[in-house]
Amino acid sequence: MNVQEYISSGLLENYVLGLVSDEERQEIERYATMYPEIRAELNAIEDALEVYALANAVSPPADMETRILNLTNPLEEKKVATSIASVRNFLIGGLVIALVGCIYLFAQQVQYQRQLQEKDATIAQLQMDYETLQQDCGTINTQIATLKDSVSQAILLKGTNNAPNASIIVHWNPSKRKALLGAINLPTILTDQQYQLWAIIDGQPTDMGVLDISTANALDDSLIEILTNFTNPQAFAITLEPKGGSAVPSLDKLYVIGNV
Repeated sequence: MNVQEYISSGLLENYVLGLVSDEERQEIERYATMYPEIRAELNAIEDALEVYALANAVSPPADMETRILNLTNPLEEKKVATSIASVRNFLIGGLVIALVGCIYLFAQQVQYQRQLQEKDATIAQLQMDYETLQQDCGTINTQIATLKDSVSQAILLKGTNNAPNASIIVHWNPSKRKALLGAINLPTILTDQQYQLWAIIDGQPTDMGVLDISTANALDDSLIEILTNFTNPQAFAITLEPKGGSAVPSLDKLYVIGNV
């Protein structure tokens, strides 16, 4: 059972006000013994209602009975006493009804405030999700513009003997000095290893950084974006290195390579 949803349902406030059925009352009392959160919420509601009732209670004037007796004679004392009792009972009854109404409205207000807080939290989460989506859309639009640029090249890096079935596509844009890696198909590696991307320039490997590729995203549709400071690579290659990368490539662990 979701305890927080049960607490937010309004049943506990109705229970304190005596507005639940016998079946609901038995259920609430059973849950109160099972879940300390429900017992604590019941105690909090009862305390709040008691404070509210005491703060808003109105008593009849203290001298009302004396004032009424002074208006009568001894022969009518019994009749007046009965009238006083009736008036007192009427006032008490009216106060009880008014108090119950105030308590009910207070309970409804508590429930409304709780629901409002939950809605505010939902709205805040939706706002965060919307902002994240906007950022993702901005990144995707920028990548699409790079892919559509007439100077962009799609370079297929094919697997070597270390991984014959491996492949990856590098979308290279020399004017923006940007590489987008997609269609990634590389073997799963150990947690203490990482793939590292290299650009071959004038026959020498240039480090382009390690790739944060896990089993979860190795085959998804996302693109890995890498900015560079060069414009004329002759080839791209990926090697398997210790986690964190290496200063020079491990040629015996060359996994994919492709010419520009």
